[in-house]
Amino acid sequence: MPSQRMLQSKQKITQALQTLSDQVEVVAERAKITLWAVTLLGKLIYVAQAEGDEFVMLRASFANPSEFTTAQALVFANAWNRKMPFFRASVVDDSKLCLEFHLMINWIPQTGGLEKVIGMFTAALLMFAKEMHKATRQSDDSQLRSLL
Repeated sequence: MPSQRMLQSKQKITQALQTLSDQVEVVAERAKITLWAVTLLGKLIYVAQAEGDEFVMLRASFANPSEFTTAQALVFANAWNRKMPFFRASVVDDSKLCLEFHLMINWIPQTGGLEKVIGMFTAALLMFAKEMHKATRQSDDSQLRSLL
């Protein structure tokens, strides 16, 4: 059975997501974890919260551009992480670039704070997509590294 604090956090997260999008769905709900799927700006974002953890994770995946080799995708992710350390990029299964953001529940203001944080993640997604698009036009790894 989820704790009272978990239930309150879950309700707060659900309300914040519904404020930002009408496409919100709880895709997994167990005693110890809740996973939401929300569509923002046409991009599917997963939001997860685990019982006992004081943080929420936001995650979005991008198909690896056909112009990128796996090595180039890793170079891009590492360059992004040096520039934007709070919004972490990674390569998953050699075919997806992912962007993640972990945030502490206690650090979020009670009124409107979660919506603003999710808005920041959405802005980071737009920047990530723009930088990825620019990087696909680079012809070699040295130019790719200098991009970010």
